[in-house]
Amino acid sequence: MKTVRQQQLGFSLIELIMVMAILLVMSAIAIPTMNYAIKDYRLRATASSVKYVFQQGRFQSVKNNTKYAVVSAASPGGGTRVFVDLNNNGTWDGVEAAVDIPAYISLQTNTNSPANTTMSLTNVAGYTDGMTTVAVNFNSRGLPCTGSGPCNTSKGYVLYLQDTTRTTGFAAVSITPAGRMKTWFWSGSTITSGKWY
Repeated sequence: MKTVRQQQLGFSLIELIMVMAILLVMSAIAIPTMNYAIKDYRLRATASSVKYVFQQGRFQSVKNNTKYAVVSAASPGGGTRVFVDLNNNGTWDGVEAAVDIPAYISLQTNTNSPANTTMSLTNVAGYTDGMTTVAVNFNSRGLPCTGSGPCNTSKGYVLYLQDTTRTTGFAAVSITPAGRMKTWFWSGSTITSGKWY
């Protein structure tokens, strides 16, 4: 009689332990990187959303041929809400363009922002650099301005955002006196910027 030896299917205990060890090492490397990438994405998304609200304020000012302000107020979720104040009452009415900045992202002055001349516009004439509260006016021509009434004095603004859960997460939204807007990001060693709009 001929005996047939059956092959055993499956993994041995040693093989299973080796695979689990490799997965654990890879997870230990990947999780902090993923966490950093998610925080970086959220900061960039917040800065882009704030820029969008500024753009809406500018567009509405030109469209309706009047001065509008983009202002900030406390958000019900514990952060800051930035919105276009279409009726100048200082509160969000539910129909105005708005973005809620999460509580872990704070508005910063330029003294708390990165000491880098690319990101800081303090020495540029006509800029308000670093605002802890948002108050940007756009006149009927869509130019950022100061003053009451027709708001004729053109002015530039820079709004800094910081991810307070880490020391290297900074973003900024700049508005030139001509009304062009751009986002800036600082990762701790390099500065990247978006396109001018």
